[in-house]
Amino acid sequence: MSDGAIISKDAFLKASLPESEFNVPGLGTIRLRGLSRAEVVRFAELDFDGREVHTLACGIVAPELTEDEVREWRSTVVSRTVRLINDEIIKLSALNENAVGDAKRSFQEEQ
Repeated sequence: MSDGAIISKDAFLKASLPESEFNVPGLGTIRLRGLSRAEVVRFAELDFDGREVHTLACGIVAPELTEDEVREWRSTVVSRTVRLINDEIIKLSALNENAVGDAKRSFQEEQ
């Protein structure tokens, strides 16, 4: 429960996505963050490959990668490495199996 103080607009609009450092076996430490609601809605519009690329490009904070760089990187590592990072981003995003369906329904309602 809050003390009744209302936060400022600037504080309300400031990004507050959870972040963490993640050790990639055999590679080193990277910085990850959870996906925003807008990114989850976009995720729901994509096919499987697009979802994975989008999740990694948005969720890997350091080193920062474009979607094209994510595609290039995925061709140089084993599937397990990609899955471990993707799973950690999904965990930071507080997503579960219903989240994609919820995002799709929300997007369809806005159309």
